Amino acid sequence: MRFAALLGTVAAAGAIAVFAPHPSAYAATGSFTYTAGDGKVRTSSSPPSGKCVPLVGSGPVKNMTDARLELYDTPACERKNRIAKVDSMGTGQVGAFQAAYWDG
Repeated sequence: MRFAALLGTVAAAGAIAVFAPHPSAYAATGSFTYTAGDGKVRTSSSPPSGKCVPLVGSGPVKNMTDARLELYDTPACERKNRIAKVDSMGTGQVGAFQAAYWDG
């Protein structure tokens, strides 16, 4: 009987571990450099990762973070509107963009 109770407790704990929510956003470590809508070069440190960030700018871009960067031509980060991907610690020449998403 004790074995059955122990097995039930272990199974319940496993279910909790499997279905526990994962954090959806955190700050990417590093910096991101781009040309802002006003034409000035800007650098952002530790941008949020895992969420769509409205951000008007253009390239060249330097993604010196620990997360891959995706850029979009609309304020919504929808796959059909993705215009570029820039790997972690990478650079890219990109046209105008309106949103960024760091995928950590």
